[in-house]
Amino acid sequence: MSKYVSARAQTARLARTSYRDAHKEEAAAGRAKGLDAGLTVLSYMIAGMVAYGAIGWLIGNATHLRILFPLGMLVGIAVSVGFVIYRYGRQGAADADLQAGADLQTDADLQAKVKK
Repeated sequence: MSKYVSARAQTARLARTSYRDAHKEEAAAGRAKGLDAGLTVLSYMIAGMVAYGAIGWLIGNATHLRILFPLGMLVGIAVSVGFVIYRYGRQGAADADLQAGADLQTDADLQAKVKK
């Protein structure tokens, strides 16, 4: 065995290393997107609870009904859950709608070609 590594072996080693590095970077980017979405959802939940809780607290102090503060917090959580479902739950449906629209356009193009 020689102490010197051939150029072909060095190239192969660099290719494997760059593939592993690229794969690791891609996996890290995917985890970062998931973390970003999770923190966004958490912030929506907290903001909804705080905002509607504050509204309930203000109205509760004005009307002397202390129950409006926890009710406002519950309404805030419900509104936040609805918004999260609307924002993140509909992405798959939107992609399916776009695909269906593309399929319809393709069918219309085929029908136009048949009529010619």
